[in-house]
Amino acid sequence: MTEKDKRKLRGIVLKNLEFIYPDGMTLGFLRALLVRWYEPHFLDLLQLRKTLSYLIDNQYVELGSSEWTENTLIKITPKGLLLLKGELKDLEVSVDG
Repeated sequence: MTEKDKRKLRGIVLKNLEFIYPDGMTLGFLRALLVRWYEPHFLDLLQLRKTLSYLIDNQYVELGSSEWTENTLIKITPKGLLLLKGELKDLEVSVDG
């Protein structure tokens, strides 16, 4: 996965979580949604975890528990919403297009 793909994927994750804010979705459901943009073999659980780790470390999303399972709930944070609205900038997250 290229750096451009990583930035795009981070933005796609945030946009999907924004649709159901303030609720969240499970990691399994999020992964199923993302298959629409990426081939299943290309977006494996490890890549999704790396993507989410970046977003968690920067406080754009939060996990409902410390476990990484298909049933773990993930939510966008107010900071993540500000990033999507353009009120914050992060060159590692593509929120356009």
